[in-house]
Parts: sequence; C-alpha cells; structure tokens
Amino acid sequence: MIVLIFNALFLKLVFDYCVNKKYYLASYFPIATILPVSIYLGGFSNTIIFFLIFSCILIINFRNFKLNFSSKHHLSLGFGLVSSILILTWYQYFTNIDFDSLKIQNSGTQLFPYSRIRDYIYLGFQNTKIFPYFFLDIFSKELYIYWPFQFSDKFSPSSKNLVAILLGYHKIFNIISILFILFGFITSFSKYKKIVNNTNLIKATFTLFMIYVYTVLTPILGQGRSFLDFDMGSLMVYSSTYILYVYLWTTSFFIFNLNKIFFVSLLVFLCSFYTANLLTSYNLAKEFKNSISVNHSVADESTIHKEAIVDFLDGYVDDKISIYYNLIEFEYDWSNYFNEINYSSSYYEFIYSNGREFDYLLKRKYGIDNSQEGKLIRSPKNTQFFLSYSFTEFPRNIYQNYKIIQFGNYSLMINLDF
Repeated sequence: MIVLIFNALFLKLVFDYCVNKKYYLASYFPIATILPVSIYLGGFSNTIIFFLIFSCILIINFRNFKLNFSSKHHLSLGFGLVSSILILTWYQYFTNIDFDSLKIQNSGTQLFPYSRIRDYIYLGFQNTKIFPYFFLDIFSKELYIYWPFQFSDKFSPSSKNLVAILLGYHKIFNIISILFILFGFITSFSKYKKIVNNTNLIKATFTLFMIYVYTVLTPILGQGRSFLDFDMGSLMVYSSTYILYVYLWTTSFFIFNLNKIFFVSLLVFLCSFYTANLLTSYNLAKEFKNSISVNHSVADESTIHKEAIVDFLDGYVDDKISIYYNLIEFEYDWSNYFNEINYSSSYYEFIYSNGREFDYLLKRKYGIDNSQEGKLIRSPKNTQFFLSYSFTEFPRNIYQNYKIIQFGNYSLMINLDF
C-alpha cells in the first residue's frame, strides 16, 4: 500500500513539473526518490527508477535549470525534509551496519556486483519480449492478480461470477489503452490531429513507459521473483502498480476529443466498471465476514472476530494471559527457520510467531501480556486458553474440564481448571 502511494506521488510530481511547468517542484525530487527505500527496503527498485527518470527530466529541461531554484520556500522545505529522512533512517543504518554483510551473490570483494552488464541486458531483453503478453493478462483473472481469496470456500457462485466479470474489465482496459495510444500518435501526424488531446497522450504514454520499466527492471535489480511468472508472492508486490494502471486507463480513454456520443459511451463504460467494483467488494466483504470455511486459505480471517476474541479474553484475566495458538499458517513454514538462523535473540526472542496479531491486540487495547508471546517452541500444557480454527479437530487430552466458544472461523477452548 505504501509503495502505491509513492507511485501516485511520483506521477503527480512528474506531470506537474513537465506539463504544468511547476519547476519549483524539482526541490521535492530527492524526497520522492529516497523515500521508498528509506521506509521500505523493497522500494529499492522504485528509488532507482525514480532517480533515473528524474535525472533525465532535469537534463532535458537543462535550459530552465535555474527555475528549479526559483522558490526559496520550497527549496528550504525540500532540503529540510531530505535531511530529516537521511538522519532518521540512513544515518542510523550506516552507523550500525557491518559493511561486510552487504557483499552479495558470492562476489568476493565487490559490494554491488554489477560487472555482469551483459547478463542484465540479456535479462532485460528477455523480459521485454514477454512484457506484451504479461500486460494483456495482468489483473484479468484470479491467477493473474494477488488474490488472497483464491482458495477460500466462503463465497457464493454469484460472487465468484462478479469477480470474473470485474477482472475481465482489466484486459479490455489494457487493450483499449494500447490502441488509443497507438492511434493517438498516428492521428497526431495526420490532418485530424486537432481531435487528439496531446496532454493526455503524453501522460498515458509516460505512464505506460513507467509500467514497462518497473515490470522489466525490478526483477533484474534482484527485488524478489519475476513478476512475469505470475506467482502469488511477486504479484503481491506488483499490486502496488495498480494505481499506474488506473491512471493509464483514465488518461488514454480521453486521448481523442470526439463527439458527445463517443465521450458518453466511454463514461458509461467506466461507470459500469466502478459499479461492478463496488458491488463485488460489498458482496465479498459480507460473505467473508459471515461465512465459515472448512479449510484455511491465504486470506486472513475477519478482524471483527479477532477483536471479539480479544474483548472476551479481557473479561477473564488482569494483566497476564497464558494462551496457546494452534494457528499453523501454511504460507509461513519458513518463519521458524528464519528465526533460528537470522534473527538476533539479544533484541527479541523471535520476530515471527503464530498469533502475533492477537498478542498485539491484547497489549494495545488492554495492556495484557501473553506468557508465551515471542516463543518459537510453545506448549499447550498449563495454559488457560487454546485457540484454533473451527475446521481443525481439537486435541481432547489437553484440558480435563473445558468449554468451547466459537467466533466466526475461530474456536476458543477454555481451561475451566486453570
């Protein structure tokens, strides 16, 4: 979500600077560039891409370079914000890190082994060949979008049909966008060039270029798996580009200034998409909240039920609680290995542990600490509560006297002898 905001901010700065001639915004280029990687290390690719594009813009606009410093107010504000970001993030980072740990890819003495330029060019060329097919399919089906409900059994056939219709719009939008940009350039060199809105044509073309660069360059920079593989992990990261696609559609659809019938038709088509979006979102939210699964999916359970469990537990304890979470997440089997190998127990015993969201809510709302919070190896013995999913079978030899209360897809076993 935060990377999505960075992408929106980037487009805003670029178009205001280039199209609206607000040259004083150059003072904020360094902020937009360094902010993604300062807050989120996965934003390294955003920082590299933003830096390259901002640099090209400043070089192209070199004749008006002095105008970048025309506003002392914006210049001082930009300098102050950049300095604050560097002090609060990177100063702390570089004063505490061991630089030897930055040597990657078995590169020997190289800090950043980018000497294999031919390999990166080759990968970029291969990704470029695949990009057109990727662009047409992305967001068009459940398999081509980060869809945590993919394996959920909570939804009715009508809701699944609505999802299929909604996602189908994306492929139509992408095709229309490409065609409008292509015909816009062709028409702009013909005698009918007056019907072309050059501002929207430039904005749509640049946004498409931004999508291409992010899609092709990010995997080369080593930021996770290739988006072009359509695996769920990479699509989760790629979902941050959705704002770019939305802007591409809304600008490319209005490249041509044709008659009112054409304009109204496009407007009705867009409204049908947003209506389907709202209707689908409402149905999914309602069914996900009120339905009970028979197995677990990648989608998390409703926060409403978690809050209800925490509120219920508060009535049983004062400031300490002993609760065992039988909540095995199949997506996070690697977490125990990560804890044992990579995480420093001198700071906190283990960063990843089951039920952390419940421990957080208990602490934040009621100041209650779980005696097993942060432990990698946990035991249900001598605990007051045993929390599990309703579709998993409870072990009957844990508590002698107990009762079970259900909260949505959760079942809470209470030790009556505690």
